[in-house]
Amino acid sequence: MRIIETKDLHKYYYENHVKTDVLNGINLSINQGEFVSVVGPSGSGKTTLLYVLSGLEKKTKGSIKLFEKEIEEYSDHEMARLRQTKIGFIFQFYNLLPNLTVYDNILLAQVLANNSNKQRIEELLNYVGLANFRNYYPNQLSGGMQQRVAIARALVNNPAIIFADEPTGNLDVKNGLAIMELLQKLNQELHKTIVLVTHNEDLIKYGTRYLRLIDGVIIDDEIISK
Repeated sequence: MRIIETKDLHKYYYENHVKTDVLNGINLSINQGEFVSVVGPSGSGKTTLLYVLSGLEKKTKGSIKLFEKEIEEYSDHEMARLRQTKIGFIFQFYNLLPNLTVYDNILLAQVLANNSNKQRIEELLNYVGLANFRNYYPNQLSGGMQQRVAIARALVNNPAIIFADEPTGNLDVKNGLAIMELLQKLNQELHKTIVLVTHNEDLIKYGTRYLRLIDGVIIDDEIISK
């Protein structure tokens, strides 16, 4: 199943009558179960591509199909529901609520999706290795542990796709590699489709495929041989 598909996708901005092109005619298909790393230098359009594919930003022109449906055919309510239930997000800076415990940060994602499955939270805490830290607050955790909480939160409603924006960018090498190993495990064991943005080309080996983006254009699209 093609879970994401774009045709001639463009994104540009106007500021003071000056046009800035960010994405320039992206043609892309991502199948269910792939782990796609998008690499490229700063300013290449990586994060914009991630946000446009996930509906966090609107495209300027072209076609995006998400779950085999044109993205503009979803209402705002439907897109919000997709982001609560079928799409998970992992960001560079974790975005945990400081006044909530580890458990409650994960629970909140369920509440917002009108979901209630405490057993699922317990399973995920074990899966990410934080079962003994459920009552800790974010400021009591290392960066790597906070990112594990963010991953559990992204998974709690069992999404089909995980979008990850520089998930190791705020971590040291050791913790960054541990997070990549966890994402690889999610892909291989739980068959999650992952679209990851990174400037670190050493990380592409954890995925199944990589795209190289330069000036808003895909110049390489390669399968990772294992």
